[in-house]
Amino acid sequence: MRERRSFDPARALGAQEPRRVYLLSGSDRVLVSMVFVFLCAQIGVEFAVPSYLPTFAVLSRLGQTKAEAADTLAFFQGAMVASRVATALAATRAGPDAIVALNGLLIVAGNCVLLLFAEDSALLLRIGYVLLGLGCGTAFSNTWLWMDQYFKVEGKVGSFLMIGDGVAMLFTSILFGPLIGTFPRILLYFQVSYPNTQAWGHFSSQKSCDHKEARLETSY
Repeated sequence: MRERRSFDPARALGAQEPRRVYLLSGSDRVLVSMVFVFLCAQIGVEFAVPSYLPTFAVLSRLGQTKAEAADTLAFFQGAMVASRVATALAATRAGPDAIVALNGLLIVAGNCVLLLFAEDSALLLRIGYVLLGLGCGTAFSNTWLWMDQYFKVEGKVGSFLMIGDGVAMLFTSILFGPLIGTFPRILLYFQVSYPNTQAWGHFSSQKSCDHKEARLETSY
């Protein structure tokens, strides 16, 4: 015989269980804003390099042929794939802090080589983009893991950050379309925004260390 359940007025009226809402502190909002800018720069670089690197290689003082420019792009894309494979293997041993820091160092090294020698040596052009590809390969996913140490990335926060992807691709097309033909070095200067915004994001995260756990509010 089934046990009879006692009458619950709240259940009968359809009352819902209280849910927990995560509230970001002021310093966490600063961190989210900085990561938004960083993701815009990161997605912008990942979109701009495959789209405009061959154009840069052909129109710059280096004057590569289309076939040579395509080979240079292949080095960048291959480095990105290698970076993702290596990071997947190293993720069990190294935390997101170490991997993000390594990404930043590779990106800075690649940008330095490109700014100084991209238009003087085909070999150094490829070396620079290999370093940049190694740094860019897993920056997006590792940034999310790194940010998750400070607060939960979900709901409106995740949606807000993903909006940056679309904004970055739209802005990149508007910026590069009319300029890449007359000023090819704009690609090199745009890439510098990547490590700068990454450094700002790490700096702002120091202010969030005391607020790793989001405050909870009970709402009905």
